[in-house]
Amino acid sequence: MNFSDYFEYLHTPETWSSLEEFGSWYLANKMPMRIPFDSHVFTTENVTSFIAFRQGVYQAELYVVRPNIKTSEHYHPDLEVIICQIGTMNDWGTWGKLNPVLEIGSSHGAEFPSEKGAVFISFEKWKQGAKMTSATANWKGFTDGPLHDALIKQHYPNAYIKDGYADVSRNMI
Repeated sequence: MNFSDYFEYLHTPETWSSLEEFGSWYLANKMPMRIPFDSHVFTTENVTSFIAFRQGVYQAELYVVRPNIKTSEHYHPDLEVIICQIGTMNDWGTWGKLNPVLEIGSSHGAEFPSEKGAVFISFEKWKQGAKMTSATANWKGFTDGPLHDALIKQHYPNAYIKDGYADVSRNMI
């Protein structure tokens, strides 16, 4: 089947005026899976994700979170993020509710105390011209471990990575 034919039902705007508008559009359109041809499966010690949809500087990244994990404080140098719960998380959020925008440079971490793990969507708006990968790879802060370090290095080969800390906005010297 032809890619364009398969998605002809989906009326996709050229762009959206905000990350909130994109997230609302994505949910209202029943979370379309239009996986980019250059997509990867991103895996760290705590999460596995993939890009489910990309249009311009916007993307929806689906995450599966291991049970009972904590992610260190960090931020994403090249993107804004909104988290939306779509699977087990106990009291972490309401299904389909868009959490507040985490602006570029906003530090955050997460704790997922559920024995069942969790599933969420990361709605992302990337800086114009930034290398669009995964929020898990576009990282500044302490990492989840050696798998996470390797993932960042794979997608940002010149990133500063040392002693469990990564910063893709700095180069190794």
